[in-house]
Amino acid sequence: MVYRLTTLLVFVAAAFVADEGRAEDAAARTVTIQGSVVDLDGHPVTQGSLYVSITGKLATAGDFSKETTTKLGPDGRYRIEFQDALFASQIPPASLALRYIMAAPGFRVEEGRPTVGSESVALDLRLTPEAWKTTAFKFVDRRSQPVGGADVQVQLAGRIDWTLLQTDPEGRCRVSMPPGIGFGMNVSSRNYLPISFSFRASADGPTEVAVPMFDPIRGRVVDPAGAPLKGVRIGCRMYYEYDEKLPGDQQSLFLGGITNFDDKGATDDQGLFDVRPPIHLSTKGMDRTNKFMIVPVALCFGDETLKHMAFLGIDLNDSPPFHEVVLKSASHVRIPLEHEVTSPAGRYEGNWLLYIPVRWNNQSGQVMSMLGDWGRRDGNMLETYCPEGRYRLFVSSRDPVSMKVLEETTIDFDVPAGGAPLTLPKQSLPAPLLLKLVGKPAPEIDARDLDTGNPVRLADFRGKVVVLDFWGYWCGPCVGSMPDLMKLQDRYKDRPVVILALHDQSIQTRAAYDRELAGVKRLAWNGRDLPFRVAVDAPSPDLPKDDPGTGRGITCDRYEIDSFPSTLVIGPDGVIVGKASARTPGALDALIDRVLPPAAP
Repeated sequence: MVYRLTTLLVFVAAAFVADEGRAEDAAARTVTIQGSVVDLDGHPVTQGSLYVSITGKLATAGDFSKETTTKLGPDGRYRIEFQDALFASQIPPASLALRYIMAAPGFRVEEGRPTVGSESVALDLRLTPEAWKTTAFKFVDRRSQPVGGADVQVQLAGRIDWTLLQTDPEGRCRVSMPPGIGFGMNVSSRNYLPISFSFRASADGPTEVAVPMFDPIRGRVVDPAGAPLKGVRIGCRMYYEYDEKLPGDQQSLFLGGITNFDDKGATDDQGLFDVRPPIHLSTKGMDRTNKFMIVPVALCFGDETLKHMAFLGIDLNDSPPFHEVVLKSASHVRIPLEHEVTSPAGRYEGNWLLYIPVRWNNQSGQVMSMLGDWGRRDGNMLETYCPEGRYRLFVSSRDPVSMKVLEETTIDFDVPAGGAPLTLPKQSLPAPLLLKLVGKPAPEIDARDLDTGNPVRLADFRGKVVVLDFWGYWCGPCVGSMPDLMKLQDRYKDRPVVILALHDQSIQTRAAYDRELAGVKRLAWNGRDLPFRVAVDAPSPDLPKDDPGTGRGITCDRYEIDSFPSTLVIGPDGVIVGKASARTPGALDALIDRVLPPAAP
């Protein structure tokens, strides 16, 4: 049965309450939020949690934010107090904003983002009944054996620590959740790798879901002669940074540790290791395969000097029970760079990601093992350390003032054995395709209307300004920027401006769209659907049928979209005006107004 949402909000303004005995300009002030929660018949709701955050613009610069979660009392009432001296000295009362999420079993989750403008709030909520879906999660290892006694922490809507469960001897735990609202699970067991995943229950979804668990990663580290090495440090990532505090712009190289209760972070006297890196299971494509996507894992090994290293890429679906890792001398790799785009600031900043090869699902793939930034202020040289092997390096540069990306490229290279210094030939850093397209006709898109299934083409909008937004339901910044695009739509509703939200190929039907975004509409879009045209990208022909195509599609590939969201403004003549973020105030407006014909008097 579907119930109509009824929410009663009452806001009562009052004055700040100062702590006694403090000077007025330094006193800590209290913001109080209190009220009651009842059902439609006025009976108190006594089981549930209320998440509240309060934010404000500091008078100096930046934002201020505090958040908390509280349980309802036996009478359905609650009281929350935020206290901080910044309330008194730097935050104008009119800038305070409140967000709440109310979750109670058997009721619809309520969310609100009112502007408070005062320091004392009475917030009374009336909840609408809604049946919650119970899903059984069965945790099994690679031997198909149930994993009992695992601790399962459940978080609702990304904010509320909901409950702590434990799997039964059959490896099951049952979670009751509101349909359409995402929840996260963090699972830990002494005998397995810690895992995390998110899930969204639906009325027609499965009643039981199998969750894979994996043995700890075990092995031994030896030198090239086969002798075991003691004290070799182990991490999930290796970080390479320049430290301006060190003389000569020296590099700082360090390992990102694995912080689980059994991990020593280094090999023992026999060179043995037993580590438990955290694993995140992806639900992308789960509606097609009914399985979690398990991405490869990278382990990094280094001695005390980090001049001897090893990288290990692991496919957890097909991982041997014991790994023999050979620590080898690392070469000092230097890569001269030639910039194709001039930085307005006269200098460059940037970062890079290093990938190692790994066999994944019986196919060749890569997994990231190291990341770093540039240190030399001219940005003309990239340096790192790598042991013998084959690598792929993704490099990007940006303007250090505007922080806009200027250039991107991918470099494949091999490091020979021996550890001798290696200088690669000079590598060109070109502008990304999207920046090269500015001032040129926009490539045609290959997409269909979400509702009608009819083809959608840019040529259909010739004579109008088009805001083309590449996005995906799985992308937090994408769905988070949609309210800003809604406001943009409202500002230009009477002008020849069209907003086209082009979803990647991972969504192809309205049913799938509604299922994945039901909770987003309620909790992030204030109950609204998108008021502008939504199109879905045509599937890339080179992807397997069981690949969800996250971030892919014929148009996404044509525009070389590798960052979501990406938003372009296209002029009435079909020429790309520029790229901007919907989250940056006025950025899209400036591009639109540059080519928008004057309004009729």
